[in-house]
Amino acid sequence: LRMLVHRRDQVLRADIAAELRDLVPPRVRPVFEYALEHAGEHLSRDAVAAGFGISRRTLHNRLVEVGLPPTRPFLTWCRMLVAGAMLDQPGHTLDSIAGQLDFPDGGALGKLVRRYAGCTVNELRDLGALVTLAAAFRRLVTANRTRRTHTPVAAPIE
Repeated sequence: LRMLVHRRDQVLRADIAAELRDLVPPRVRPVFEYALEHAGEHLSRDAVAAGFGISRRTLHNRLVEVGLPPTRPFLTWCRMLVAGAMLDQPGHTLDSIAGQLDFPDGGALGKLVRRYAGCTVNELRDLGALVTLAAAFRRLVTANRTRRTHTPVAAPIE
C-alpha cells in the first residue's frame, strides 16, 4: 500500500511539473521538480541551494531572473500546487493535506489558499484546485516577466 501511495504521489508531482513546463525555464526546472518532489518536507532556502551546489543568493537570483518568485515564496507555491492536486483527489481533507505538506494545520493552509488563489478552499475545489492554483501561479510569473524589460541569461542549475 505504501508503494502505491508513493507512486501516486510521484505521478501527481510529475503532472504538476508537466502542467507548468512551459512556464519554468530549463535552467531552473530541476529546482522546481525538486521542490515538488519534496513538498512534504521542511525545505529551507539554504538546504535547497546547497543541494544544487550554489549559494542561497544565487538560487534567489536565478529564480527571480526568470520571473519566478524569490526562493521562500517559490517553495510555498510548490507546496500549494501539490496541495491543489491533492484537493482534487477524493478522500483528502484540508487537515490531512496540511499534515502531509508540512503546514501547521488546515487553517493555515486555508489562509494561504485565500492569499494565493483569492478564494476559499471550497471555492477552490469547485473550480478545480490544481487548475486554479496553476493559473494563479502563471499570472504571477507572467506579471513578473512583464515588469522585467531584460532577462539576462544565467548558467543552468545542474
